[in-house]
Amino acid sequence: MEYSHTRVGWKMSSLMIVASVGFFYVYSYLTFQAPGIFNSPDESMNALAVEQLARGFKLGITIPEYLREYQFIDPRATFLRGPEVVQSGFLGMPLLYGLIGRAVRQAHAGWYLTPLFAILGAWGLYFLTKTAFHTRIALFSFFVYLVTPAVWYYATRGMFHNVLFTVFIIWGLYFFMRGAQGTHSGFAHRVCVLLYCAAAGIILGLGLWVRPSEAVWLIVAIAAVWFVLRRSIKPWHAAVTLVIMGTLGALYFVAQRALLGAWLPGGYGVEAAANGQNFLKFLVPFGFHPSAIVFNVYHYYVRMFWWITLPALCGLALAVGRWKHENHTRKAFFWFTLITGLGLTVIIYGNWMTYDNPNPAVVSITNAHVRYWLPLFVLSVPWMVFCLDTLTHWFVRRAHIVVAVIAGAMIIFFSVLIVWQGQDGLSGVLASLKQGEHLQTVLEERAKHDDLILVDREDKFIFPQFWVSRRWDYDSIHRLLVEGHGVWYVNDNNQKRFIEEQAELAQYGLRLEEKYFRAPHVVYSVEQ
Repeated sequence: MEYSHTRVGWKMSSLMIVASVGFFYVYSYLTFQAPGIFNSPDESMNALAVEQLARGFKLGITIPEYLREYQFIDPRATFLRGPEVVQSGFLGMPLLYGLIGRAVRQAHAGWYLTPLFAILGAWGLYFLTKTAFHTRIALFSFFVYLVTPAVWYYATRGMFHNVLFTVFIIWGLYFFMRGAQGTHSGFAHRVCVLLYCAAAGIILGLGLWVRPSEAVWLIVAIAAVWFVLRRSIKPWHAAVTLVIMGTLGALYFVAQRALLGAWLPGGYGVEAAANGQNFLKFLVPFGFHPSAIVFNVYHYYVRMFWWITLPALCGLALAVGRWKHENHTRKAFFWFTLITGLGLTVIIYGNWMTYDNPNPAVVSITNAHVRYWLPLFVLSVPWMVFCLDTLTHWFVRRAHIVVAVIAGAMIIFFSVLIVWQGQDGLSGVLASLKQGEHLQTVLEERAKHDDLILVDREDKFIFPQFWVSRRWDYDSIHRLLVEGHGVWYVNDNNQKRFIEEQAELAQYGLRLEEKYFRAPHVVYSVEQ
């Protein structure tokens, strides 16, 4: 069976639609199994912000009067703004999801939006790849995208920003490059290109709403695409894209000011640049560390998903080898991929040694590098398919369907293995969510909602249902108990930590009394 280079038949289109619906449910699996509970503080606080913004244009939870003076409340991924606890980090995704939730009158709609946008990303990649290559490569890229481990994992853990950002980048790039392929002439062609560039500006601007820290490399990459396609996209057409992106960027800071009282988001050297300390800190927030770059690129790009990334690198090399024969659209896509890769790996995140797993020796899919490099993984998919398509055409021309089936089976096998059964895979995440769900139930049965819960890492499960603190101020704990307030401690079955805290409390005439145990959590009440 031979697939057309120009169109896909209704049977294949139907299969793509069925796959889209099926993978929406696959990506929503954790939400169906454990709705409203998340396995990291970033996800929990983003979900809380989405819910708050869906109910009204306001962020923050007011701390009770009796806790304010002790400066106790400090869940991760938050900061204190006067008497309120507020979600920290970029507000673009919570604000967009909150507005959608408000429009459909469902505060929890945001739980399902990332899986939906991930599916839209598959279609965006299909159209983008069809623009840069042809229909056969676009078709296989569509299906490979759906099972790409980084996409699958973070579409399922849907309260991270990165899938939404990547989808906006893919669609924005498609519209920008599509403007170079207008079929009209004269005035109609100019209007068509203008509309495509305007759409690209809107979508890319929304991408910068989600992750404004990516602005520098993204603008450089778009400029490179324009330079390659400058005969088809006039400078003022490209200027339309940049002006709309800039306008939406300015509106982001207005929203930031209205919601948080500050013009600039935190992190990635933004504060230093704003204070005039060092603009280079904004461009290269983590410095330049070649050994870290080599370590991170090898472990998180090359080695972790080798069945996608190694053929992708081969595909890029093949494009370089036949550069004189490549069309301008494919050359533009090549440069966008290359600049994205360099921006994410060499300039920014490759220099950062960070660990999401409590064990820093573990290299796993849950590490921040995987989600920060998600645009690169998605852009690698068409190059991986291009490599396999080219090699098949060279060596086994009459058996390309057999090769496609075997390659597809291998891709699915390795992807399922790492997404579900690998270190920090979704099966372990689901087990953790169920434990967190049970912990919530245990505390609901035993503690009052105005009690203070001391935690090690369990704030992600129990805030804002309960007030939590990760700091032990023994004088303040004693005073809270004297005033008649309940204080609890949730331990992750760490006996050494329990002994240390029990000894400290004894100096104040206090003790920990076990109230519940079910691995990995032990719930203690603090007693006088």
